[in-house]
Amino acid sequence: MAVIRQEKVEAVAQIKERIESAKALFFANFRGLSVTDVSKLRKSLTQSDSSAVVCKNTLARIALSEMSIEFPSEFLIGPSMIVGAYNDAAQTSKVLTEFAKEKEAFGLKGGILDRVRILTPNDIAALAKLPSRDELIAQVARAMKAPITNFHSATSGPIRGLVYALKAVQEKK
Repeated sequence: MAVIRQEKVEAVAQIKERIESAKALFFANFRGLSVTDVSKLRKSLTQSDSSAVVCKNTLARIALSEMSIEFPSEFLIGPSMIVGAYNDAAQTSKVLTEFAKEKEAFGLKGGILDRVRILTPNDIAALAKLPSRDELIAQVARAMKAPITNFHSATSGPIRGLVYALKAVQEKK
C-alpha cells in the first residue's frame, strides 16, 4: 500500500515539474486515437518545444491544486492529455488545432496561459492564428526600419536632384 502511495506522490511531482516549466497548458481528449496518431502528435509537439503527457485526472487535479492554479473542472473529465508549451504557446496551439482538424477524435477541452488565463477551445483557435514569435520579431524589425529608410530617401532626394542638375549643366557645356 505504501509503495503505491509513493508512486502516486512521485507521479504528482513529475506533473508539477512539467507544469512549472510550461508557459501554457492545453487539455485535450484523445479517446479514439490510435497509438500511431498519438506518436505523430507527440513528434510534432516535440518539434515545437512542447510535450504531451497522459496522466490520471485525480493526480493532475492534485498537482494543479497544489500549485494554486485555478481551472474549470471539465478540463479533467474523461481521458485527458495535458500538453505543455515550454517556449511558444502560439506555435503549440497551431500544432494542436491542425491535428484536431486532421483527427476528428481529438478534441481540445481548453487551456491555461501563464497559469492565470483560462482558454476556451475558441481562444486556442484564435491563439493559433497569431503569427509565430519569429514572425512577430520580423514585423517589429520592419516597423523599426521603415522610418530610417524613409528618412534616408527624403534626405538623399534633394542631393540626387542637385547631382542630376549639375550633370545636365556639364553635358550642356
